[in-house]
Amino acid sequence: MATVDRVSFIRLTPRGPSLEEWLAVLAKKGFPVRHQDDPYFVQAADKKETKSKARLTKIDALNAALNSIRPGGVLGVPNFSHFAGLDVWFEVGRRLALKGCKVQCCETGALLDPTQGADIAQGAGMVHEAVNRRRGRAMTLKRVAAGVTGGRKKIALTGPKLREALALFADTEWSVPALADKYEMSPSTFLRRVKEATGIASKIEAITLLNKGEWPPAPKRRKSNVKTQDEE
Repeated sequence: MATVDRVSFIRLTPRGPSLEEWLAVLAKKGFPVRHQDDPYFVQAADKKETKSKARLTKIDALNAALNSIRPGGVLGVPNFSHFAGLDVWFEVGRRLALKGCKVQCCETGALLDPTQGADIAQGAGMVHEAVNRRRGRAMTLKRVAAGVTGGRKKIALTGPKLREALALFADTEWSVPALADKYEMSPSTFLRRVKEATGIASKIEAITLLNKGEWPPAPKRRKSNVKTQDEE
């Protein structure tokens, strides 16, 4: 297979923007998506894929894009929700790092270098935020159409289990996907629970604080709604 310096990847979802709209986003950042030397790869997400855990092995177009890019090249995506989930992002980052390639989020202009741990952590946060935003919109539309009110049941991570999870989060031997499996939740939910408890969702930052003897930080205090006599 011939390799190129820049490739683009687009993942289409049932209720998301059209291919033409995503191509316009890429074009604004200088990705000549209609040029033969800068191809784009498109994957349409089916219902079975969206209901199951996203895996890179199931996204043929993204695999093709990674295989076609030259060492030192750039992979462009409209935004990081196109990676479908953290498991996919970590594997994409690993494969791009092996080639010395970078990845660009065309909506924000962010250019990340997967060989840098800080950029991998930043990318994970961007995937987490973008995927949750997309899924939140889709879930809201679905629940409204079904006439359902109220949110989903919250998965708890508290007490001794939380203390253990925070200790393992700063352990280099434990990846976020492995921790998520251990506590029976998705990687994005696990990172959200860690951030709720500490204000931090970056594994790199947690390891840095551990080396300084500052991990885990003191628990975040919830603001009380009870007024004191002075406030009254």
